[in-house]
Amino acid sequence: MKIKNLAVLFAALGTTAGVVSCGGSKPEISIYVGAETVAFYKKATSQFLKENSGFGYGIRVVAADAGTIAGTMIADNTQCADIITVAHDNIGKLAEKNVIRPIIGEDLLNQINSDNPEGYLTVIKAKQVIQGQTYTYTYGVPYISQCLYLMYNKDAVTAEQAKSFEGLREAALAYRVANPSKPNAVGCTVTGTSGFDFSFTLLARNNETKATSMLMYKDLEKLQCYAQGDDSVANVRWAQRSFKDGTLDWPNSSGFATMMSTGSALGVITGAWNYNAVVSALGSDSKVGVAMIPTYTLTSDDVDGTTVEAGTVMRGGSFTDCKAFVINAASSRSKYDAEQQLLKYLSSKEVQNQSFEEAMNIPAYAGSLDYIETIKDKISAQAYEIAKVHEEMKEYGIPQPFVNATYNNYYYQAGGPDLYKNAIINQVDVRGVREMLFRLEYTWKWGSSTLDKLVIPDVLPGDTNTKAS
Repeated sequence: MKIKNLAVLFAALGTTAGVVSCGGSKPEISIYVGAETVAFYKKATSQFLKENSGFGYGIRVVAADAGTIAGTMIADNTQCADIITVAHDNIGKLAEKNVIRPIIGEDLLNQINSDNPEGYLTVIKAKQVIQGQTYTYTYGVPYISQCLYLMYNKDAVTAEQAKSFEGLREAALAYRVANPSKPNAVGCTVTGTSGFDFSFTLLARNNETKATSMLMYKDLEKLQCYAQGDDSVANVRWAQRSFKDGTLDWPNSSGFATMMSTGSALGVITGAWNYNAVVSALGSDSKVGVAMIPTYTLTSDDVDGTTVEAGTVMRGGSFTDCKAFVINAASSRSKYDAEQQLLKYLSSKEVQNQSFEEAMNIPAYAGSLDYIETIKDKISAQAYEIAKVHEEMKEYGIPQPFVNATYNNYYYQAGGPDLYKNAIINQVDVRGVREMLFRLEYTWKWGSSTLDKLVIPDVLPGDTNTKAS
């Protein structure tokens, strides 16, 4: 990395106006974090200031929605905090829009590179073209790990039943008998129908081999996508059956929490960020069970028309992601070094460990479960199980590979999630599933602008049936 190239990059970032404090004589650095962790990070930053009396800045911690803040930043980053929390899949598009700054502090970069797993190190970077040359910079500072897993009602589902979707269905059918006013209770729901909230079947893997034919921007290459494997077909067919037989249901207009509180659903596929919502829905944390996304066994009907063997056991998969701090390009350049010093502290293993103990934030650094094992007797059973589940789900997941705006938009905004969901809702046949997956793969590679001109081949990969007339 050459300093002159950074100078050109900074010039391209434009404005240097910063978010300023209201009142007080000391300049201020403001930070956006999730509402559920504001109290902890106020405490952590207060401790930082005690340990660094000559820091020179006050610190203001503000609640913000990490799921929507990227859009706010792109619309007008001058109205946002100096340091922002984002899900890592937003980093690429924020860098492309020049609304965040790269991390260049040697101490912070060394900590990032030494502490984090390889998967995170890849997705916190973005490319910039400067005077015809392409450079890769680190933009994100990982500090929270997140993935999908199962939360369930322990009053209605046993730990053994929670291991499989068949067990969840069994629990739901028994619940219907015991509660005649709930004749349509299901074993599990999801938090939404987006490409993240409902992704566990798309990302499912063989439970024994952990294999999947599905490729999504492999090696971060645009055309390294594949969604047409026979296992992908069988997963959709399983989902079609499961949304009819009491295993699964979509969230209703009242949301997953209401479904949990009323007994309409006995479990939900979600993440730690919704733990408090599930506790509130069930009335007590003692009623909340946590487990890996369950397994499911493919039947002869599920695999009909494919090469997958009946009886194959799959496990639902997950995006295994990180939340990261990024530096707002609209923050004053005079704060740059201080911001990186602060981020080094907030993303340190010690503070991540404290954040887990006090706010249930799963650490992002590699090997964090080793530390959590040492405090197992000091934390709640749920906290320990959640941390353990996160570690286990990493074997069945991938970090979202959306390292630029194109990949992110093609996956989320080009209609792919609706294609997938509608094939399940409409109970399309095997040929229809293959056609949907063909279109889905096309949108990942090329978006939706030419989808209406796409010609479906007479014979699709794995398909021996001719195209319907």
